[in-house]
Amino acid sequence: MTRPIEIIAEIGVNTNGDFNRAKKMILMAKSCGADVAKFQVYDPIKVLDPEHPDIKPWWDLLLGIQFEQWEWRALAAYCSEIGIEFFCSVFDPADVEWLNPLVKRWKIASRSMYDRDLAYALMKTGKPVVVSWGYFSGDIPAIHYVLCGEDIYDLYCVSKYPARIEENKFWRLDPKTPWFPRSVFAWDYWGFSDHTEGLVASTMAMTLGARMIEKHFTLDREMPGPDHRCSLDGIGLAGLCLRRDLIETMRGHVER
Repeated sequence: MTRPIEIIAEIGVNTNGDFNRAKKMILMAKSCGADVAKFQVYDPIKVLDPEHPDIKPWWDLLLGIQFEQWEWRALAAYCSEIGIEFFCSVFDPADVEWLNPLVKRWKIASRSMYDRDLAYALMKTGKPVVVSWGYFSGDIPAIHYVLCGEDIYDLYCVSKYPARIEENKFWRLDPKTPWFPRSVFAWDYWGFSDHTEGLVASTMAMTLGARMIEKHFTLDREMPGPDHRCSLDGIGLAGLCLRRDLIETMRGHVER
């Protein structure tokens, strides 16, 4: 943690495979006040279902947007140069070894929360893990079995793109509710991976105590691709970071 509430700018696939656009997005995320620039490293053929209704319209685009290893290393170096953390979701245990020198911690996407092979690969690095709970089925995520709850940060989310405001049930995070996995979800340290449009859901999460907000970010919400619509542009991201600053102040956090 770099501050009481972290803002993660989820660049993800919104680069549309353009390396220079990726660098521009990193710089803009930093300028807007985000703490982290996040990407997704995966092979679409291994991870995605080309017939899924959210994926099928963008399948050809998604096949061509991943960077080469040297490009990922260059983006990580650029993040270090301008002072923003490079962060990424990893899906394949085979990618953990070469990515390990580039990251301070790992992200497990909702679709991978029950992947034990990936969990064991991440455990061997000794680094913290952030896991989204969008695919929670009632069973404890694999990473919690492997790390026994240590160095794990949990993000509530609804795995729809975009998700409707009313689909986010923050009341479920109350330990008194039947849904709540009492022995697992880190009530003292939780966050929110926000797939809604706009700032309402993230702002509400921060007021309720979320200490990490992951929000998709784009340069242009009208660009082709699966995530642009549920993303913030630069003005929106700056607005989110401003709300974070004000909420931290109202909570009485010391000046950074």
